Amino acid sequence: MILIFIIIINCIILLIKIFQHIHFYESKFYIYRSKLYSYRLKFIYNSVNILAVFSYFQKNPPKSNIKNLLNYKGFPELIQHSRTGTELFGQNSEIYYHISDNHQGYDAFSFYMDDLDEIRYERNLNLMTLYENKMVSFGSVTLDKIMEFFKKYSVPNVEGLELYKGARPNFIDFLEVGTFFPEDYATLLKLNLSMLEKPSIIIKDHSDAYDNLEWNPARGCVQHGTSITDLEFERLKYFSNSLNNQEEIFLIVAKLLEENPLFPL
Repeated sequence: MILIFIIIINCIILLIKIFQHIHFYESKFYIYRSKLYSYRLKFIYNSVNILAVFSYFQKNPPKSNIKNLLNYKGFPELIQHSRTGTELFGQNSEIYYHISDNHQGYDAFSFYMDDLDEIRYERNLNLMTLYENKMVSFGSVTLDKIMEFFKKYSVPNVEGLELYKGARPNFIDFLEVGTFFPEDYATLLKLNLSMLEKPSIIIKDHSDAYDNLEWNPARGCVQHGTSITDLEFERLKYFSNSLNNQEEIFLIVAKLLEENPLFPL
């Protein structure tokens, strides 16, 4: 009888721990499911048209700034955010990830949720990680282009701002340079970027996100006919749901940025 009682107590404790860290376990489930799914993709062909992606999010509106990227111009950046955010959530469920509004001078930042008060009231920038995402293709896959990005984002942008457009309280921590094509990725890997710090430059190949890529050279963006793998679509949905679960902090941070685009300065 005592043994049964002990087993029941242990089960209750386990369930409490799971519910306390439910988002962490969700992220782990997603990662392992994705790995299994990648093996299935070798044998089963799946894709989702970009218009179907837009339609899904119209029916399931994001409670975050994902909504600003649901267009042909912003979609590649959304893929970058989704992959970065999902990776962070898999590492620690207590990380908050914020996609910036259009007027900010960086694309995103993250911090541990418990650090918000110290960031807010003590203006501790060291507790925040700032991100900038760039996609390169065709003629922009050059060292000169990378150095142009590096120079711009290696310093804050706090003075002489018109309506605070481009406000950036600090240098960027991580500058991701993504590619649409494997050959561009291979070209970037040959560049000697290891000496560049603050920001650290991360090279990523995002070609596997797209089942078909239709490019509009006049506008410099993807266009009708573009499709992504359904694995990538599932990642986007998971990422959006994760940000929706952080809505309370999102509203606080969005208000702080509205009042002070150079938050937390």
